[in-house]
Amino acid sequence: MPKVSVIVPVFNVEKCIEKCARSLFGQTLNDIEYIFIDDCSPDNSIAILRTIIEDYPGRKPFVRIISHQSNKGQATARRTGLNVAGGEYVAFCDSDDWIDLSMYEKLIAKAEAENADIVFSDYWNVWTSNNEYITTIRSRKPILGEVIARNIPVSLCPRIFRRTLFQNEITYPQYNMGEDFSLFVQLVYYARKISYVQEGLYYYYQNPESITHARSDAALNGMFHDVINNVNIIVDFLESKGLESEYKNKIILLKHNSRNVILDAKMDRRLHRLWLRTFREINFLIPFMREIPIKERCKYIYKALFYGRL
Repeated sequence: MPKVSVIVPVFNVEKCIEKCARSLFGQTLNDIEYIFIDDCSPDNSIAILRTIIEDYPGRKPFVRIISHQSNKGQATARRTGLNVAGGEYVAFCDSDDWIDLSMYEKLIAKAEAENADIVFSDYWNVWTSNNEYITTIRSRKPILGEVIARNIPVSLCPRIFRRTLFQNEITYPQYNMGEDFSLFVQLVYYARKISYVQEGLYYYYQNPESITHARSDAALNGMFHDVINNVNIIVDFLESKGLESEYKNKIILLKHNSRNVILDAKMDRRLHRLWLRTFREINFLIPFMREIPIKERCKYIYKALFYGRL
């Protein structure tokens, strides 16, 4: 059994895949299984990947490329990888990102030293002009509540997870915006021990061409639909575990934050109505939520009143 299985969905990343793959194959940890999911990529991403694999003959026997017959999106691609992963731990890497060459050695060492089910690391947001260091653990508050309120970054990538966590009762996301979040909440709930390496080991490339940066009306509608569906997975999960009372205010924040993916957009009235009618039960609560910065509450009130009634 390999120490860690790294799952990498691949779609339309021919400009980035080489840097990603070399950072993975160059890891100081030897005992790694690599699972690349070709999500019906239309470009030369997989051809480039196959060329790079030849430069690492010691890694080649431990690399698998699984091809989808149609594009299914990142959420499904990750689940395809999970279905065949054999590692004691599982890691996820996006194919336009890259990692520190010692990342998995350090995370596995921490997991083994503390018998942890999940190990966090910090990471870098990489922009065209500068890099931004992101601290993952910002307080000593209970982690599940901080994750629900998104006070902790929710990306799956700068972390490793014990593979047996995925054998619990999990609702897997089907949509591709906020899919990390919906899965991450469930994994944190089931984890007995969570540890932390306070180093920026993952480099998250802020690709201006990615769907998260799209701003057309169609893109905003699709983004909003996906995010809300994935948030509903979280809400249903917390209710199924009897946690809705314990995390009442966190769930309100969760719903508010999920709607806010389009708050700063130039909304037409149709989009505004969609925004306001989604989780409408929280509309009159937001102005009084001290957990929300007053500037954000004022923006919310202005948007709500400018376009219509709360």
